[in-house]
This record gives sequence, C-alpha cells and structure tokens, in this order.
Amino acid sequence: MITLKDLKPEATYVNLDRQYMHDLIERAIEKAGSQTKLANILNLHIGKQYQTIFPYWLNHNVLRLDRLYSLHEYLGSVLKTHKIKGLKSRAKGGLVQGTIFPVKLTPKLANVLAKLYCDGCIEKKNSYTATYYNLCYKLISEFKENVSACFGTVPFYERKTHLYWVRIPNIISRTLYEKFRLGRHRVPVQVMNANSQIKGAYLSAVFDDEGSVNKIHGQIRLKMKHKTFLQDIQRLLRDLGVECSGLTRSISGFGHEAWQFGITSRGNFSKFYKSIGFSHPDKLEKLQNRLKSYITPDRK
Repeated sequence: MITLKDLKPEATYVNLDRQYMHDLIERAIEKAGSQTKLANILNLHIGKQYQTIFPYWLNHNVLRLDRLYSLHEYLGSVLKTHKIKGLKSRAKGGLVQGTIFPVKLTPKLANVLAKLYCDGCIEKKNSYTATYYNLCYKLISEFKENVSACFGTVPFYERKTHLYWVRIPNIISRTLYEKFRLGRHRVPVQVMNANSQIKGAYLSAVFDDEGSVNKIHGQIRLKMKHKTFLQDIQRLLRDLGVECSGLTRSISGFGHEAWQFGITSRGNFSKFYKSIGFSHPDKLEKLQNRLKSYITPDRK
C-alpha cells in the first residue's frame, strides 16, 4: 500500500483544510513566541523570507510536506491525513485532490502499473513525466478511470496525434515508480505476492497492450524486449493455472532482440478468459470467437 511516507517530502506540496492550516500556524507561532523565532526554528531565517512565507501559507493553504512534518514535530502533534485536500509535485502536473491514504494495491492499481510499464512510460530524467499511449481509446479511458479510482480527482493532460495519449501528474508517477520499482524490468514484487484478482488485472493490462490473438487458431502470444519481465509474467500465468510455452528469442521489426511465448489449447484459452481476459475489444472478440468454435451444436 502507498502511505504519505512514500511521498518525497521536499518535493511534495500539500493543500490543507483552511481551518486546520490556520490553527496549525497560529499554534506554532504562539508556542515560538513570534514569527521570527518560528522562522528560525523552521530554518526560514534567510533574509526576511519569514515576513511573507507565513501569510502565503495561510492565504493559499499550501505547504511543503517536509515543513508540515516540522510543524507537527515542533508542536508534538500527529498529522491528520484526512485534512489534506490535495497533493502536488514541485515539478510538473496539477493538483490531485481527494486521495485517501493508505492507497491499497487493488486490481485497478495493478492495471495502472502494468499499463505504465507496457505502452506507457515514466521518464525519470524528465521529472518522472508519465504518459500512457494507445491506439484504442477504450484502454485510454480505462487507464484514466483506474487512476482516478485510486487517487481521487486527477487532472489529466490528454491529446490525440496518430494515437491517443494521456499524461498524469508527477506526484503520482514518481510515487508509483519508486514504490513499485518500475524501472527494474520486472513485475513488481507486490504484484507477484498478491491475490489472484490483482494478478489477473495486471496480466490483463499487459496482454491488452503487448499481446496478440491469432484470428485463425486463437494462439495468444506475448512478445517483449526484456526476458526477466516475461519470465515473471509466465510465473503469474502459472499461478492462475494457465500454461504457456517456453521463451524463444526473436528479432523485433526494429531489429532489436525480443523474447516471446505463446498460449494454446482450449483449456488454457478458457482459463485465460475467465481469470484474465481482455479489455481491448478486437482481442476480446478473437478470443471469444475461438472459444465459441469449440462448442458443437446438440445433436437431435
């Protein structure tokens, strides 16, 4: 699960309940004896910054998370997380409102994690800018719905070029990248150790983005760059009772090394459909048609 402690304090700004913010600052100033003394305690004594910073905090209800921690530590009080109305990164992205901590690992969050790894990306060197791309707008909508279900009211930046893409605030992407170690080219450990619903949701997003279904014989195939990631995917499939072929090396259309495996047979197709499934309409239709082809009409 994600807690407030998973956010980087010096890079996170919180929007607080107005009365809570006012009471917190006033109590701290009263205990310190003056704004000047409180500024020194909080290391805000450079120049005359304290003369403007406290009024700014009070007028905007915005406070950097490490400053919020310092105020509570000074007062000997416990931060009431339900008084946090919004979160924002120091870098890019808008204010995320209504996040309820802790944010638990659910099937929806697992789906988001897989989408960000597959057809999405998080640019660590660009302030953790996170974008999800797809030609299928249904998957874009699903991504947005799942992000909102996990984090509250989220301001998305969305565009359409030769494909659809949507960007999420950096306060979310950085937290996910660091909490779930998304740069390892492995399925997150939290997902590997989760229940079958979470594993199924993660796999569904992976196969939606990177998988294919043969129109004739129905084979489900997954082809990707990183061998370690696919090995984890195979383990998740086996956890859900779906057998797959071994990994084989191939060359992608761009001349890069890639690895792939396939899923065949009626039993495996049926288990995949029930435990994992597709949200991508074309892939779903192909799998359903293949399953229907096994059904023979009753003899009279």
